[in-house]
Amino acid sequence: MFSIEALKQFVMGGMGYGVALKSAVELEILCGKLKYWNGFESYIVTTNVMTRPAERLSKSVWFFLDHLNEYLPNK
Repeated sequence: MFSIEALKQFVMGGMGYGVALKSAVELEILCGKLKYWNGFESYIVTTNVMTRPAERLSKSVWFFLDHLNEYLPNK
């Protein structure tokens, strides 16, 4: 299983980049160990979420969906 902590270690070690919730990397951003990447162009993303009938979405999925809803243009 891959964790956010492993992702942060890989990025801080210079082995690439990653996508994480802002709340998961706030400390590293404040300490200067990680930074936001501003070298991208925005584009429209289509998302779909499917679950089993009785399954509930995790809190992190709801945060991600709220983020997409807030920051992606609705066209």
